[in-house]
Amino acid sequence: MTAPFPVPQRRGPRAGLTLGIIGLVAVLCCSGAVAAGYVFRDRLTARVGQGDSGQGDYRRPDDVCVLINGNMGEQAGPVSDWKQLDNGCLFTLAGETGTNELRVYVTVNDAVNRFNEEGADFGNRDGFVGDVIADLGDAAFFTRRLLDGGGQVDAKLACLTRNLYIELRLHATSKRAWSSDDVRARLTAFTHLIMQHVPRG
Repeated sequence: MTAPFPVPQRRGPRAGLTLGIIGLVAVLCCSGAVAAGYVFRDRLTARVGQGDSGQGDYRRPDDVCVLINGNMGEQAGPVSDWKQLDNGCLFTLAGETGTNELRVYVTVNDAVNRFNEEGADFGNRDGFVGDVIADLGDAAFFTRRLLDGGGQVDAKLACLTRNLYIELRLHATSKRAWSSDDVRARLTAFTHLIMQHVPRG
C-alpha cells in the first residue's frame, strides 16, 4: 500500500508575519542597491564625459600652422616656409642636403576611423618599422623607415585622443644618419603641444 502524500501544515499568524517582514527587508535592500547603482553610474558617466580637463570635446582649429613651430632640430633644418592645408599644415625645412618636409594634420571629423585606417598596417608597410606609444593620448603609434644608410628618414606618428586625430609626417635627408628615437621624441613633443593648443568646449 502506497503511503499518502504528506499534508502541508497550516502556518500560524506568527509565521506569516515573519515572512512578511523578511520580504519587506528584501524589497528595501534591492531598492537601495538600485539607487546606489544609479548614483555611481551617473558619477562614472560624468567623469567619462568630461575627460581629464572637464572642457568637453576638441573643436576644429582655424589654423593648424599656429599650433606648433615646426622646428625639428638642427639636423632637419630651420623652418623656411609654411603653408596651411586642408585640416593641416606643411612646414618646409632648410636641410643640410636640400628641402625637408613636416606635414601636420589635425581633425575632429571621424577621428576613430581615421586612426584605425592608418594603424591597420602601420608595421607592415614596405621598409617601415612601427611600434605603439602607450602613454600618448588614448592610442598612438610611431612608424619609420631609414634609407641611404640612414641618411633619409620617412616617419609618421598618429594619435587619437577623445574626438581628436593628429598625424605628423616627416620626410627628411641629412649628411648624418637619423636617430629613430630622436625623431620619435620630437614628433611626440609636437603631439603634446597640439593637444594643449587645440580649442575645446
